[in-house]
Amino acid sequence: MSQKLKEIHKEGYANIIFSSTPIEYGKEDKNSIKNIFKKPEPIYARCYFPNSIGKVGERNFWHEIWIDGNFVKRTLYKDPPDPEWDQIQIWVSDEDYKNELLNLESGEHDIIIWVMKCEFEGKFFKTETTLSGDLLVKEKERADLTRLSKGNISYIVP
Repeated sequence: MSQKLKEIHKEGYANIIFSSTPIEYGKEDKNSIKNIFKKPEPIYARCYFPNSIGKVGERNFWHEIWIDGNFVKRTLYKDPPDPEWDQIQIWVSDEDYKNELLNLESGEHDIIIWVMKCEFEGKFFKTETTLSGDLLVKEKERADLTRLSKGNISYIVP
């Protein structure tokens, strides 16, 4: 488990570090970590989790990008990480969010990456009254949304 640059925020999620080169597991280099990138510089992210991720169901694990305060895209994992994983790497400017970065206008942009998981907690029943006054019982699902990682960078488009 590589933990030398991992930080846990008071809200319970861990940090994300960024670099212009892939950040190999267990070989993070503090000198290559940065938070300001200029187009077309590549962006790689190492996303730490507060603990091992645990068992996550199909499509219940994702990361998402927010640009200038606006939600832009969510990338779902069909195959979630192994339960013992405590971090992942994201190729921000290549595979995952390439098009979103290419379409940005000139200027400096605030980019936030979140990594999240959703755990099914069970079903419950909710009673509602229809307009005619009849009672209607609906079966609902309860899920727990967990923020695992957050990181932000500035991205400059000339």
